[in-house]
Amino acid sequence: MLKKLPVKAVRWAERDIVLAAFSTGLAIAVYGVVFGVVAGPGWGSWRAILASALIYSGSAQFAAAQLLAQGGGAGAVISAAAILNARNVVLGAVLRSRVRDGPVRRAGVAFLMDDESFGLAMASARSAVKVVLGAGAIFFVAWVGGTAIGAFAGSGSVVFADAATAMFPVLFVGLAAISVEDRAGLVRTVAAGTGTLGLVYAFPAVRDFVPVAAAVAVSLLGGRR
Repeated sequence: MLKKLPVKAVRWAERDIVLAAFSTGLAIAVYGVVFGVVAGPGWGSWRAILASALIYSGSAQFAAAQLLAQGGGAGAVISAAAILNARNVVLGAVLRSRVRDGPVRRAGVAFLMDDESFGLAMASARSAVKVVLGAGAIFFVAWVGGTAIGAFAGSGSVVFADAATAMFPVLFVGLAAISVEDRAGLVRTVAAGTGTLGLVYAFPAVRDFVPVAAAVAVSLLGGRR
């Protein structure tokens, strides 16, 4: 039998979830800006924004943008999207036991559920439906809003486009920094972010690997044992 959490613990859980949702939303907004910069010139600003609002899948949208830029057909784009989003079937199955609302709310949860909102819902003591809908709404606005900023501002400014693209790998380090809990960890995070930015510019050929390695290093070194 599960032990009921005290009221104070539930309140603290709710505050932490809200803070986590807004901080993660900022990171998602940066991803949205990068997508807007990447897709805006080829798709058109409004089409890129509409894609973010209707598809709402960063991994699938980035894959589609790259495939279409390389001349890929509809079949390749659909296949990539299906493979990248297959994990949502598993996530939905895990969350289904905690969703006992009607079809309208279930549809909202299905649309707004992503890796981040799923993680918050599983970690929270609050209702999974409320967490997914609340956090998911924040993430949705951040993603679409970021896309709009990137699509419009990036299309007319080379400097802005370069800055947004450079921030993409550094953001991996920022997300890993969530596990940092002390001042020493903060110093390591700043050093990792600065070092990542420098290495990305110095060695463009390995820019896809440097941020991942730095993020893992920050996560492993920053956590308490």
